[in-house]
Amino acid sequence: MKPFLLAPSYQDYLWGGERLKREYHKQTDLYPLAESWELSAHPDGPSVIASGSLSGMPFSRFVAEYPQLLGHAYAGKQEFPLLIKLIDAEKILSIQVHPDDDYAREFENGQQGKEEMWYLLDCKEGASLYFGFREQISREEFARRLSDGTITEVLNRVPVKKGDVFFIEAGTIHAIGEGIVVAEIQQNSNLTYRVHDFNRLGPDGKPRSLQLDKALAVTSLVPSKPQQQAAAGPIQEQPGQFLVKPLVRCRRFSVDLVRVEGIYPHTVDPASFVSILCVEGSGTLRWQEEELPVQKGDSVFVPSDCAEVSLLGNGEYLFTYL
Repeated sequence: MKPFLLAPSYQDYLWGGERLKREYHKQTDLYPLAESWELSAHPDGPSVIASGSLSGMPFSRFVAEYPQLLGHAYAGKQEFPLLIKLIDAEKILSIQVHPDDDYAREFENGQQGKEEMWYLLDCKEGASLYFGFREQISREEFARRLSDGTITEVLNRVPVKKGDVFFIEAGTIHAIGEGIVVAEIQQNSNLTYRVHDFNRLGPDGKPRSLQLDKALAVTSLVPSKPQQQAAAGPIQEQPGQFLVKPLVRCRRFSVDLVRVEGIYPHTVDPASFVSILCVEGSGTLRWQEEELPVQKGDSVFVPSDCAEVSLLGNGEYLFTYL
């Protein structure tokens, strides 16, 4: 099977903006545009194959009909494991937390929990985000601060810059701050427990719902140390051609940052498909005698039986695989 482009599903959450349209070539009438779900088989927003012989097929259908093209690491899994997004936080997101697999299976109808990583694509000067607690607190204090709206007083507020990497384990309380654009790689889950929303009103003019009881059950109350520069492995470099920097290695997924200045040949491991997300510049993906132009914002799916691909040009990419 040949590599193919994916067209994303779009989400218009109230904290989004216009940068995904202006800078990442996203075409939608939604406003605000908060997220584009680039690689998604999730029922809340599946992406769609946008090139090749299967153009127009929902990616969720592809997963169901061609599981052998996802790789050996997918064998035996009941559902596609990943969801990859671009996120434009023009305004701060709610303070939130995600459950782990055990809790989600028991209390959310057998769904997956949610671990995720962020790669910061850009941010305004002075931008920051919330990541975990500064010091350990009791569950009683946590409940009180949720009730009286003072939860941010005990959270880590972390200054950020372009290129920072964060890995957010299930149970870590967090929020992306305003003026930040991120690529997010996560488990295939849309479970979010909102605990504080800065007194905002939703599109219906009413406060958005909070899930305090569930958050109390799943949140880790121990201090968290943000990994802004994850040491996931040695850098591979061929000057003038490419640089490969491992960003995250976890049991769910692996993510590499690939900078291409000339040509980068990549051997596809039959254990896993590869998701290639172009986050800067442009180039050409080549395999055998064929090629596919790729620009900033494009998402390409490389099946596990595609032995080798090469990227040419000048660009920056996130490679994700199982």
